[in-house]
Amino acid sequence: MPKRFRTAIVALLTSAGLLLPGALVPVGATGVEPVSLSVSAPISAAVPEPPAPVFAEVSFAAGSEASARSGATSGTTTFGTAPRTLVAASDVEGFATVGVTWAGDAVPRIEVRTQTASEWSGWQDLEVDDPTGGGPEAGRTGTAPFAIGRVDRVEARITPTGMVDLLDPRLTVIDPGVSDMDARAAAVHPASRATPVRASVADASRSGEVQATLAASMGSNGAPDFVSRALWGADESLMRWSPSQGDFRGAIVHHTAGTNNYGPGDVPAIIRGIYAYHSQTRGWGDIGYNFLVDKFGRVWEGRAGGVELETIGAHTTSYNSQTFGVSVLGNYQEATVSNEAVTAVVRILAWKMSLLGIDAGGTMSVNGKVLPTIIGHRDVAATSCPGQSLWVRQAEIRQRVKAEQARYGAIYGVGTGAFVKSPARPEVYLVVGATKHHVTSGAVLTSLSRLGRIQDAPDVYLNYLSTGPSLKRFVRDPGSGVVAFVDSNYRLRAPSCQMVADYGGSCGDLVNLSAAQWSLLSQGPELTSAYGTTNGKLFYVAGGTRREAFDAASLTAQGLPSLHNVLSEEGIGALPYGAPIIRERVIVQQRSSSNAMLHVDGRAAALTPSLVVDSALRTLPRGSLDGQSVGRVPTTSAVSGLVLASGTSQNFVLTSGGLLDVTHSGKFAPSTATSTWSANLVSAFAPQSTGGRAVALKSTSSPEIWILQNGQRRWAKTWTAYVGAFGGAAPIYWEVASTTVDSIPRGADLS
Repeated sequence: MPKRFRTAIVALLTSAGLLLPGALVPVGATGVEPVSLSVSAPISAAVPEPPAPVFAEVSFAAGSEASARSGATSGTTTFGTAPRTLVAASDVEGFATVGVTWAGDAVPRIEVRTQTASEWSGWQDLEVDDPTGGGPEAGRTGTAPFAIGRVDRVEARITPTGMVDLLDPRLTVIDPGVSDMDARAAAVHPASRATPVRASVADASRSGEVQATLAASMGSNGAPDFVSRALWGADESLMRWSPSQGDFRGAIVHHTAGTNNYGPGDVPAIIRGIYAYHSQTRGWGDIGYNFLVDKFGRVWEGRAGGVELETIGAHTTSYNSQTFGVSVLGNYQEATVSNEAVTAVVRILAWKMSLLGIDAGGTMSVNGKVLPTIIGHRDVAATSCPGQSLWVRQAEIRQRVKAEQARYGAIYGVGTGAFVKSPARPEVYLVVGATKHHVTSGAVLTSLSRLGRIQDAPDVYLNYLSTGPSLKRFVRDPGSGVVAFVDSNYRLRAPSCQMVADYGGSCGDLVNLSAAQWSLLSQGPELTSAYGTTNGKLFYVAGGTRREAFDAASLTAQGLPSLHNVLSEEGIGALPYGAPIIRERVIVQQRSSSNAMLHVDGRAAALTPSLVVDSALRTLPRGSLDGQSVGRVPTTSAVSGLVLASGTSQNFVLTSGGLLDVTHSGKFAPSTATSTWSANLVSAFAPQSTGGRAVALKSTSSPEIWILQNGQRRWAKTWTAYVGAFGGAAPIYWEVASTTVDSIPRGADLS
């Protein structure tokens, strides 16, 4: 099962609707101990401007003719019918990186040597690198970059391997410049103990400040510490690619080749040189590796686009979309890789693979091949990379990464999401291909949680993405054209664009999901106009509003369809309330309030709690509506237990069992609080009659019995008075609400 199907992340909310993703895995709570980096002294100065690299391109000439040439303009050289050696040379400034490029598919032997003072080094082979790095960026054929360090002069020679044309060969020499951070990098070294995860220095550097340490955690989920692009001096103006996302299934380990004779402070310059060569000379637009590791055990951020994301690199042809690349600085075909470097590789692989849900002990299927999830470059390409001494430790690396993954169980598989945000701002975006879509609310984010958690992404990545429609509740499958409403990771097909409009959307302003994103959502039933919620409410959605319904019978009574799905209320939370749909002769309780009303003849009449509980009104259907709905119902006068039948001379008292006709006992006084009821309402209650006898009333909350005479209530103080009121007939009383008794004017007591 693909790892994305195993990932269901609860989306986080902020005070603005979306919660900035903090530490997903508190170190103290999970036991995850990131590699900690320490410095000999706190650093608090602003991050300096990155140095601009200086490029020198030198053309090749036959034999020793090139020895005197330095910085010449490139030309075109071809091998004719007889192989001959071409040579190019250049003076060198700074901790330099070199490489050779040409047009065409020829694969000659290429070597370099360097001169320091009067001493020349031996010739060293340069490896011919992948033609394009496997990415979409087409460039010249060339060698891998080769860090030569601080030397006075460099010379390169090309020896043809057959009768081939070699077009426009060039030797590129890059001076990466000098940054204040280079000296500070010399003070950074892996500490012997773990420390809590710190805030990202890269984030702080965007506001012009560096925190107390040079190297800091870029991740917020137990990531090993590593040094950001800003701090090794990446000149982002060299960026010439649009960062994009793949579907990683494993990792490929590389070495950069070049000198092994470098100090801690030389590492930023080496990485800047590789960056300049990859991005400009090779035309890849950025450094090819996702991460770099130095021989001291420090990890450095590589390719832009988000360290927690599945940012496609340019490190292995045909494998960049499915794997991320980690490269160790140095040449490990000739030298022995340090244990510190191997440990750093293990740590960054364990964290990254755990985040992506990749089993370090498993296999991956890529390009029709089944391979271990951790391999060396030479396992899939004709190269010596990552060098023999590093390659032979692959089995050890796999075992150690697998063991290390046990520490990252709490974040396993949570890094496969398509939601990104800048660490400096609260806005969250869904990324589909090279387009970002602003997420309009936390509820929308939650409804699509299967697409993964929110991940930090640098501004350079966000700025390269085009901006598409905002993400709301409706999405489209571009393959089939199906439009669906999304709730709780279910997609409910919208039968028409009119229904989309009823729900506040527009078929002309939808987000097209990728096929993979669409498949992550479960298929639900067809969307309906009636909308039930998991908390027991029922709405009818139309015209961009939600009309709360008293019940399904209320919809039917108005000729509206009552068939509905049960979804989250947040699904329609952005829609304004409309007039509620309430059938006749029901009692409506306002939620979060004791207020109740009787709905009759299209109007709402207020009710006292006593009437609701102690009268025949309790036999009517009861339900609750939101205050926003209740407030939209037209009102009439409050309900009293003393009733005048509209259009007749009849008087009634609302008892606990129905309506008691008391017309014969005399009319109510004009000042008495009565209610005039329509025949529609009167017919809702059982008729009751005294049979011509006296009307005796008793409150459900009091023992007194009152005799109703001429619109007044008179207290029968004694049993004799009570019986006497009935003129010898069998006495009987009717229970009524206390408010009904209290509303009748009191007359003289009967004794």
